[in-house]
Amino acid sequence: MDTQAGSVDEENGRQLGEVELQCGICTKWFTADTFGIDTSSCLPFMTNYSFHCNVCHHSGNTYFLRKQANLKEMCLSALANLTWQSRTQDEHPKTMFSKDKVEMQLM
Repeated sequence: MDTQAGSVDEENGRQLGEVELQCGICTKWFTADTFGIDTSSCLPFMTNYSFHCNVCHHSGNTYFLRKQANLKEMCLSALANLTWQSRTQDEHPKTMFSKDKVEMQLM
């Protein structure tokens, strides 16, 4: 851990596959558990949020707000999650993901 409580140290790597939040001011990464943020409606690799850690936010408290995702953010999140899932579960870690193995529900 970094000197700032809860931040993920770059040397140790991020917690891929878990919901992580990047402070919009200091750009450090934090696990959602660090601040007790409810992430039941969040996905790993999502980018449609605004987050300020307790050190950077003017009130001294954390600030987290989910935003409506646009098409670009939905596609980036879906591709990142499919790629991560493929690399951790398949026997071919160099394959990004196989469209033949993925079942997607459209609406």
